[in-house]
Amino acid sequence: MKKKAFTLPEVLLTIGVIGVISAITIPQLVMSQQASQAKARFNTAYSMIAKAVADMETDEVSTDPNDYKTAGSFYNVFKNYFKVTIDCGIYSGTKNSDTCVVSTTDDTGHITTNEQESNNYLTKKGNTKVDHTLLDDGAFVTNNGMLFIIENTTDNSFGLLVSVDINGKNKRPNRWGWDLFTFEIKDGEVIPVGESETSYSSWKNNPANYCNNSTDSPHNGVTCASFATTEKDYFKKTYGGK
Repeated sequence: MKKKAFTLPEVLLTIGVIGVISAITIPQLVMSQQASQAKARFNTAYSMIAKAVADMETDEVSTDPNDYKTAGSFYNVFKNYFKVTIDCGIYSGTKNSDTCVVSTTDDTGHITTNEQESNNYLTKKGNTKVDHTLLDDGAFVTNNGMLFIIENTTDNSFGLLVSVDINGKNKRPNRWGWDLFTFEIKDGEVIPVGESETSYSSWKNNPANYCNNSTDSPHNGVTCASFATTEKDYFKKTYGGK
C-alpha cells in the first residue's frame, strides 16, 4: 500500500500560509502584551502613590501644596514613603545620570547641562519634548525600577504633581501617556491629572486637548492618567496605534 505524502508545492504553500498568519498575528500579540504590561505597571504606580499619601495622612504629614513652595521641599518628604534604590536629587533634569530623569547629548555628542535642553521625554504625539519645568523638583527610583518625578510650584498653580515613568527612564518609549503618567496630590487624595478635581483649570476643563495624537503642546499627555484610569481599552488603543 502506497503512503501518500505532501508534494513540494503543497509544503511550500503551507509554509507560506503559516508565514502570512504569523506576520499578522505576532505583531498583534506583541502589542497586546505591551499594553497589558503597561496597564499593570500603571495600576501599580497609582497604588504606590495612594499608599504613600495614606501613610502621610496617618503620620499627620501635610499634603497641602502651600506647605511646599521651595524647590524639592515636597520631594524630600514624599520619598521617605517609598523603598528608594536611587535618590536622583533635586533638579534632576540637570544631572548627568543615565538612571535619573533626563540627561541627553547635543549634536556634538557632549552631555548637556542646560535644564531646558536636557529633557528627553516626549509628549503623547511623540514629536515634541514635554515641558521640563514639570519634572524638576526632585526624583527617585524605587525598588521595582519605576522613576518618580516631583513638581511643586512656588505659586501653587499646578498643586503637588507626581509623574511616574512606569517602566523606568532607560526603557522606551519615554512618552507622556505611554509610560509616563502624572498625578496630583490634593486634600489627602491622589488624582489622575485631567479629572474634575484637578487644580489647573486648562487640564481640568479640556482634558482631551492634553491627551491625543495630534497636539504639539508640550503639555500633551499630562492628562492621560485620567483616561488610563477610566477607559478600559486605553492601553490597547495606545499601543495598538489607534
